Amino acid sequence: MEQNVVNSLMSQWRGKIPSDSTFGIQEELKSLNGGAERLYGLPLKSKVVGLLLGLFLGSFGADRFYKGDKKLGIYKLALFLAWIIIGNVGVAVGGGAIIGGIAGLLGFALMLWCIADLFLVWKGIPKDNLIAIQQAIANTQ
Repeated sequence: MEQNVVNSLMSQWRGKIPSDSTFGIQEELKSLNGGAERLYGLPLKSKVVGLLLGLFLGSFGADRFYKGDKKLGIYKLALFLAWIIIGNVGVAVGGGAIIGGIAGLLGFALMLWCIADLFLVWKGIPKDNLIAIQQAIANTQ
């Protein structure tokens, strides 16, 4: 593949893949004989969008859904719904200590998961993008 095409693709992917894998991707691109048009416009995800979703909609699992981890997104959403339902049942029933404690534990677990996911999604999106690029390169050979 021509060097200007390699440079163009690498500039398009800058910041979207792990920096330690840049050289390997460049070498894979150079070894291609054709099919670079499939690599332009490859739908890669943004770390910033993942972070913003985590900050504002993380308790709903939006960051995990965006990243592509649908199962974890569903689990996170289910934990949020359980926290809401149990908390409301506790208020409706009279706020028993046991129900309130369960709701508190669920809320604490959800908060910890949301904070951890800010880091995990931020680090995971570039790795997922790298896998998508490698699969697209393999499909062009």
